[in-house]
Amino acid sequence: RKAGAEVLLYTSTFFALGPALLPGAGESSGLSSRKWHPYQHSKFLARMEARKALASGDPIIILYPGVIYGPGKRTQGNLVVQIIADFLAGRVPALLGDGSPIWSYAYVQDVARGHLSALRKFESGCEFVLGGDNVSLRGFFATLARLVGKRPPRLKIPIPVATVLAGLELALARGLGRQPKMTPATVRMMGQSWACDSERARRELSYDFRSLEEGLRETLAWMRVPRVLKDST
Repeated sequence: RKAGAEVLLYTSTFFALGPALLPGAGESSGLSSRKWHPYQHSKFLARMEARKALASGDPIIILYPGVIYGPGKRTQGNLVVQIIADFLAGRVPALLGDGSPIWSYAYVQDVARGHLSALRKFESGCEFVLGGDNVSLRGFFATLARLVGKRPPRLKIPIPVATVLAGLELALARGLGRQPKMTPATVRMMGQSWACDSERARRELSYDFRSLEEGLRETLAWMRVPRVLKDST
C-alpha cells in the first residue's frame, strides 16, 4: 500500500489449506492450526496474515499451488526432481507407509500460467488453488517406474518405524553439522494426504493442468533420461 502497488499476488502453498482426501482442499477450507511441519505451519501463519491484510482493505490475491515440479534449478525446493534422481540412482528402495497418501502434483509451467491469469483477472480478495493430478505416492512411483523402465519400490516402511529412523538421522545430522535427509516432522507431513481441488481456478481463470504422466515425461526429457527421450521420438 505504501509503495502504491495495485495488487499483491501472494503465492502460498496447498499445505496451508491443511490435509485433505479427495476431492481435495479448496480455497474455502477451514483454518487448522495443527503443526504438521515447520514449513507447513509457517505457510498457515502467513495465510492468516494475508487474510488479515485483505480484511483491512489491501488488494491481495492468494494462490495455493500443489507440489510444483518440472524443469528448474535443482534446489531443495525442487522436491520431485530430487525424488526422481534418487529413484534413478536406486536410492528409493521402499515406500513410506503403505503408499496411499495423496498429493497434488502441479507442473511448473501450468502454475506459472495460473499466476498470469490471476493477475489479468485481478479481483482483490480472490483465492485460487493451482493444483494438478491428485495421485497417491504409490501411483506416483508406478507412473515414474513405467516411464523409465524400472520396477517401483516394493518394500514398505511403517510410519512409526520411519519416524524413529528419521529421529536418529536428525540427531546424527546435528552432530555432524549437516542438513538431515529426513526428520520426524517430514515423515508426519508425508504420511498425510494433501489433495487439492482446482475447480474454481478452472472455472474463473481457465486454469488447466497436464496429467502427471505428461508432466513427468517432460521433466524426464529435461533431465535427459535416455528411456524417455527414446520413447518420445
